[in-house]
Amino acid sequence: MYHFGDLARGAASLGTALVDASSFWLLVALTVSIALPWLRLRKVPVEIETPSSHVALARFGVVYVATGSGIGPCLPHLLTGDVPARLVWSTRSPRKTYSDQLVDEILQVQPDAIIWDTDADGKPDMVKLAN
Repeated sequence: MYHFGDLARGAASLGTALVDASSFWLLVALTVSIALPWLRLRKVPVEIETPSSHVALARFGVVYVATGSGIGPCLPHLLTGDVPARLVWSTRSPRKTYSDQLVDEILQVQPDAIIWDTDADGKPDMVKLAN
């Protein structure tokens, strides 16, 4: 392992020192982890409403994708119905596992929700369902 102090003594080139430094690879991994979500953003349709000359309301849809108990954190947002949203939920036997009452409550607020029963229909292509 090289240290940057070795560069001054001519023991290693900068490239060799960087490639061998675990802190360099940690920095690369962190940078990629931060940049990747921003590079994968997609355009969503936005509806602009101007009720007056000094106000513009932007309305856009949100797609919630959940698997299994991951529906829990989404429920407060979905059930309020404040923001136009669409749900894609993949889970085993949703009515048996989570109750008819919960599934019916979701469908009442989100009538276009896709609730995929993996026991009955197998594993779905979630990306395809969300588009």
